[in-house]
Amino acid sequence: MATATTPEFNKVLYTPLAQSDPEVQNIIDKETWRQFSGLELIASENLTSRATMEANGSILTNKYSEGLPGARYYGGNEFVDELEILCQKRALEAFHLDPAKWGVNVQPYSGSTANFAALTALLQPQDRLMGLGLPDGGHLTHGYYTAKKKMTASSIYFQSLPYGLDPETQHIDYKGVASQAKIYKPRLVICGASAYPRDWDYKALREIADQHGAYLMSDMAHISGLVAGGENKSPFDYCDVVTTTTHKTLRGPRAGLIFFRRDLENAKDLEKRVNEAVFPACQGGPHNNTIAGIATTLLQATQPTWKAYAQQVVKNAQTLAEELVSHKYKLQTSGTENHL
Repeated sequence: MATATTPEFNKVLYTPLAQSDPEVQNIIDKETWRQFSGLELIASENLTSRATMEANGSILTNKYSEGLPGARYYGGNEFVDELEILCQKRALEAFHLDPAKWGVNVQPYSGSTANFAALTALLQPQDRLMGLGLPDGGHLTHGYYTAKKKMTASSIYFQSLPYGLDPETQHIDYKGVASQAKIYKPRLVICGASAYPRDWDYKALREIADQHGAYLMSDMAHISGLVAGGENKSPFDYCDVVTTTTHKTLRGPRAGLIFFRRDLENAKDLEKRVNEAVFPACQGGPHNNTIAGIATTLLQATQPTWKAYAQQVVKNAQTLAEELVSHKYKLQTSGTENHL
């Protein structure tokens, strides 16, 4: 709080936003009303908690902390280390993971940067990957390109062959994936989507990946909150690496996570590769205020109320789907098993 003895040039540091910049405050107020008076039906616009926003807007934004806990490039990180270790612990707890088998990097700035860091860790430039095609419900970062242009870093720096849906059922065509992989010989198979309303057969994809000595990576960004709540299958049972955003069904701040196996015989250095791919390969210092928000969100995801929340999300989506079908609307797969 500014006092009579605060130098004039420092008073701006202590002035509330509404007083310091009423124009921006007014825009925030209008956006607040827009969000709470409208119906938001996009996963990327989930409503996070007040506690998470308090952590995300905290003084931790002032701290720079390149590196990992216990191995920073700057001093004064004892409390940031404590926070990041706590966030890692809660991430494993939220998804019921054994710390002897799984580790997690909580520093990615977003889901897209988490995915590219994961690809950097798993592949060499121009290695081959297969992911669900964007027109079939996949994601830009899973190797999307068009006939005229390579659209994202995942197709610019790696070779990509998309797989798709069964035209009759609109479900993932797992037999088709197996046939494509037999010819293409991918180094990585990616599962996960941005617009696919059904759960995944991770076991089938694991078998396909094993046939070709490929890694299996899940991008569970859309369904991570449902996985934590036990409403969707866990990709951790079959995958080598799992990435997620933290702001969709997980209901946290806008950021990403990368989970990695610690016990793979063919990749004993996977933890080192993932951590070094995040920093220094793809990012600089982590956003400690966001990591605080993630930690708070993950604590919420371990509470009994979280399962009820996840169940209700699926019930709401299924009820909406049933009503739309009853009014003669055609839905992909004619139903849903997740939030879509």
